[in-house]
Amino acid sequence: ILTCVSGDSSCDRENQTSFQNADFLWSRPLMRRYRWDPLLPFTLKEKLKEFDVMHVHGVFNGLVSSACRTAQGTGMRYLLEPFGTLSDYCLRKNAGLKKISLALFERKNIELASSIRFSSTQERGEASANFSLKKSFVLGHGITFDDFNALPTGGLFREKRGILKSDRLLLFLGRLQPIKGLEIFLRAFMRWQ
Repeated sequence: ILTCVSGDSSCDRENQTSFQNADFLWSRPLMRRYRWDPLLPFTLKEKLKEFDVMHVHGVFNGLVSSACRTAQGTGMRYLLEPFGTLSDYCLRKNAGLKKISLALFERKNIELASSIRFSSTQERGEASANFSLKKSFVLGHGITFDDFNALPTGGLFREKRGILKSDRLLLFLGRLQPIKGLEIFLRAFMRWQ
């Protein structure tokens, strides 16, 4: 089940046809920033009878909060994946709104999760310092050094794109967020000789 809305009905229809085996619950949130829909819990309560466990992506999102609270009300177990939002840095961003949200229901949603999946030990450590977690585990993003044992011939990328060997390249994979420190890395990269 995917609870979502893009705000663009043609895009929503396109997304639904792209995921044939997914059951979409289209939500039209009253509050756009928080994605809160007062009718979602009623719809979810009926749908959740078909499932044994729920995998919830994210925190501080009205749709996710509704899903967690509905699962709690039905006794369904849920796995929470916070994607770094429980780090000290993220908790300081919009801290006032997050404190209110935590006091009202998010802390309960986090602490009542059957388990929480973190992508690093640092992320898990910061969350554990701020929350009483029942159970958690660290599972990386699925990239291992073994994946890079057989690499293509060096220089192939540059050759295909007409990039000189003397030109420096930077590859950044990730969200453009201050927590990534990209601006620090770019300054250091520009000074590098």
